Amino acid sequence: MERLKACYAAYIAAAERAEENSSKWNGAFGIGESTKYHPCHDSFYKVMEKWSKAFVEQNPTQAQAEEAVRFIFETTEEYRDTIVYWYMFAAHGFTRPLIPLVSREFAAEMLAFYNTHYPRHYRMPVQQEVFKLLKKQGKA
Repeated sequence: MERLKACYAAYIAAAERAEENSSKWNGAFGIGESTKYHPCHDSFYKVMEKWSKAFVEQNPTQAQAEEAVRFIFETTEEYRDTIVYWYMFAAHGFTRPLIPLVSREFAAEMLAFYNTHYPRHYRMPVQQEVFKLLKKQGKA
């Protein structure tokens, strides 16, 4: 779990540095580069992919899987309307192998959270897949 939190903290710090070091006009009118294209975003996604594989290989307990899923979903929501939001939103896909490990009650709780914060019209295909997995696990 500490490694997951470190991935997020490093990403947030890198994105904040990129924002601080860029001109407020970067990306405006197609001039310069917007920080939304900064390499820290892709780097975060790749780090999360490695974290996910390593975490699953460690055979996490139900409690560990639940803590990771909750952290990923809730942290994303905390950063809504920021430069890091969309990559955190995309990282929801890394919860797919964890959802079958969580309890039925937890899945139902996260399903309600997901439906409230990420309604159907807002979801991308990966979030729709996560939603379906939560729904299935909540009925198991």
